Amino acid sequence: LHELEGDIDIGELEITSATENEPASVNIKFSEKVCGSGFPTLFHLDRSEVDKQMYMLKSEKDTSGIEGKVTTECFVRPVINEEYILYRKTRNEITSGPKRMTQVIDFNKDGRIGERIGSISELETMARKRKKMLMDKKRERLDKSHVMDMLFNAFEKHKFWTVKDLADFTGQPVAYIQELISEIGMLNKKDHKNTYELKPEYSYGRDESQ
Repeated sequence: LHELEGDIDIGELEITSATENEPASVNIKFSEKVCGSGFPTLFHLDRSEVDKQMYMLKSEKDTSGIEGKVTTECFVRPVINEEYILYRKTRNEITSGPKRMTQVIDFNKDGRIGERIGSISELETMARKRKKMLMDKKRERLDKSHVMDMLFNAFEKHKFWTVKDLADFTGQPVAYIQELISEIGMLNKKDHKNTYELKPEYSYGRDESQ
């Protein structure tokens, strides 16, 4: 923003009122001059209550004082639409260069077909971090677009996932992941039995041997 000169429209706010079935929502649509060509422009603003006490402090020379108390946190996340999917495809194409290393995985070792794919310690570490973040939520269902974004992030790390591992990674119920994965993934019934990978329209640019 500091590089922009003159009077420029940064974007627009779309605020909808709460209804009986839907809570109030705030969407932010940035102008292309702010985001740049190819970058998503539509974002959703999530608000959540702060569980732990947080204060704003102001210090001047030798004195300090409390300015206020933080009661609400706001997070901005992209809305999953055609623009966002195209951005993810382009990003995958750029990052899937020769610098990536191919890891050969023996799925038949010890007869353990269809279990965790990749480094077990790595998956367990990621799962613990997700569970810690969502501990207070007790695996309640998050917004669909938020979970979809986490699923795309998972497939950037590994090409094949079981539903259970995706549930651990996202901290969401297995039944909820099973419902969502069918929209963006396809079930393998041969070489990588009982695992999912992204459908071709979502996995453009990935290294097939990863």
